[in-house]
Amino acid sequence: MPIFKGHTTGSILSQQFNIGSRITSINLVDTSASPNNVIVAVVEDGEQVFIRRMAIAADESYNETTNIQLLAGWEILIISSGALDYYITTE
Repeated sequence: MPIFKGHTTGSILSQQFNIGSRITSINLVDTSASPNNVIVAVVEDGEQVFIRRMAIAADESYNETTNIQLLAGWEILIISSGALDYYITTE
């Protein structure tokens, strides 16, 4: 079960997936002590083909169980207006 995790204060782009996969969970934690607007997108050839937008209150988290398809060559993009810990599970 590969994991895409870390901390960002702007944007982060995953490596390309070399085989088809799917996102099974998205877990985001605001660490900026102020509200945070976040976009999680799937990127194909530089184009955002699937977008999730969420607002996370100060020091709160966002958790979602999902089933988002990722084809070979696609990437995950996270854009955040503040400090954010992210943990995305794929399989």
